[in-house]
Amino acid sequence: LDILLEASFGPIIYRKSSSELIKEGYLTKPKITFITYKDDNLTRLYPIEAKPKNYTTLYKDCIVENEQYNKMIAQTALINAQLERRTLISVRQINHGTNILNEFKKLGSNFNIVFLHGKNKEKLGMEETLTRFIDKKIHVLVSTLLGEGNDIPAIDTVINADGGKSEIKQIQLVGRALRNYKNKKFAYYYDYVHPYSFLYGHSIARAEVLKLEPEFDLDVMEWPQ
Repeated sequence: LDILLEASFGPIIYRKSSSELIKEGYLTKPKITFITYKDDNLTRLYPIEAKPKNYTTLYKDCIVENEQYNKMIAQTALINAQLERRTLISVRQINHGTNILNEFKKLGSNFNIVFLHGKNKEKLGMEETLTRFIDKKIHVLVSTLLGEGNDIPAIDTVINADGGKSEIKQIQLVGRALRNYKNKKFAYYYDYVHPYSFLYGHSIARAEVLKLEPEFDLDVMEWPQ
């Protein structure tokens, strides 16, 4: 697609990086945390060095239906909600978002948590839901929808729950939290280093993309077992 765009409109003549925009005050400086964790059961089935026979099954077992992982996502979100940060959890599949919601219920959270996706956005009212999120009437928003083309400067924290290795999607997802907003001093972004075949490499690729920006503070922490 880049080649087709250049053929139609000519080459790119100017670029401005996120780091430059942060230095000039147009974007908020992010604090990025990659969380490592152990999962002895699934790493036996999908060791890092092995090639899985079926990527769809790998993703379902290790991401979508992984109770340990989904509980960790819910706990990460609750920590941020307790700090009064508007928190977005990005998921790829409706089933995954539903499983994360179930983990919130098990934890007995008193925070208002809403799952917004393509099948319920008309029922919930997408604009109304986003307004309630901005006003902190919704504390955690789980969604499959808030990717490219959505500008919600009030977002304080983004949690990448769906993984992937797309460089463009990675930058766009971090960008959800970088928009300046009143009283916002930092943007927060959380990702996970998945200890499984293929997914581990995707995690490293995502970290390498973010490390290219000198104004992105990137840290690694181990989730307590």
